[in-house]
Amino acid sequence: DVIIISGISIGQFAENCKAVSRFANPQTTVLVNASFGCELEEVALNVFDKNCKCVMSIACDIECRQLSLGSYALVNDNNCKVYLGLTYTSQNDSDKALLSKNEASVREELDLQTETNTNKLIKQLTVTKWVKVQPYKNPQEMAVKIWEMIIPKISLNILSVIYEQFDYDTLLKNKSNEIVFRDLVKELFD
Repeated sequence: DVIIISGISIGQFAENCKAVSRFANPQTTVLVNASFGCELEEVALNVFDKNCKCVMSIACDIECRQLSLGSYALVNDNNCKVYLGLTYTSQNDSDKALLSKNEASVREELDLQTETNTNKLIKQLTVTKWVKVQPYKNPQEMAVKIWEMIIPKISLNILSVIYEQFDYDTLLKNKSNEIVFRDLVKELFD
């Protein structure tokens, strides 16, 4: 079994974890949507406790646009990248036992030589050929990848509000907006 959990805030994410935790069992792999941050695994671990095999993050580098109310378009429909892994290290936390046990379970789960829940999911996702899956065994590399995905989105969102232009392509066609965007992203990465 695989459960994917998301939320628009940490509070809602924790509530969603509580709501779906009753559907889990000790063999369930819990995937945390990392679209809005790192180190969310611990929140889920505290809710699922011993009622799951492991908890790790998942991020999907894909972009959809709303065309009209209830109508969406896939922007990058020729490729989609999915990233799996941990975004924390237990060395930095006080609850080392829970996090260390999860790290070991995630390492086993990401061993693509065995029939794990994650391996089965990867096989299903990659049937379409335009979906590529990148498992990260190093939590720091996964965390960096998440931030590389989030920071440009934050920057575009801020600029779209300031310039009242919610179509990112149109927003960036203006050379001065593009320069501001690049400077903002550079500043946030530095």
